[in-house]
Amino acid sequence: MIRRYLALLLALASGLGGACAPSVSRGTLEISREAPIAVLPFVNETGSSLRRPPPSFARGALGALDDPYAGGSPEIALLLLQQHAAAELVHRGYAVVPPEQVAAALPRPPADALDAARAARRAGFEGPVLTGTLHRLHVTETNLLQIQLDLALVDPGAARILWTSSARRPARISPAQNWQEILLDAGRPIFAEAFGDLR
Repeated sequence: MIRRYLALLLALASGLGGACAPSVSRGTLEISREAPIAVLPFVNETGSSLRRPPPSFARGALGALDDPYAGGSPEIALLLLQQHAAAELVHRGYAVVPPEQVAAALPRPPADALDAARAARRAGFEGPVLTGTLHRLHVTETNLLQIQLDLALVDPGAARILWTSSARRPARISPAQNWQEILLDAGRPIFAEAFGDLR
């Protein structure tokens, strides 16, 4: 299911992408569009397992307590956000390391940017790596997804942070039953905000 979901996201992103310049520059930032970006597993700093949407939301959605992802990974929302980040990068014209390759080499999220750089070097990733730290993910009873997500693009070779950004704007969602449906609505606006200055 998750692989089909990711394939759909990447296909949509590829179809929406346009012609691209060889590189992007923002001040001292230069990122080649030819070096694939590895989107690493995101870190959960919410204090919650993120196993399912909050009970206050689940009560308002028919069948929400039968979340099909409840029996799987307790942090499925992090995986879905990681997949949306990769899809948005593809949409903006960047190459990404295949998700299955990232998962095989780095199954656990890095502790911090320096740890990400070390892990990426050990895995043989030569291009930049994207890290994400989720501080808040909450669905209100009025169908708003409240989020605080910090992103950092790291150069593994130099062990330095190239770029940082965040998403903090609430996203309107449709009534849904699980994180997949919620983030299918909210994923694009979340990363449109987070990647706003990365062209």
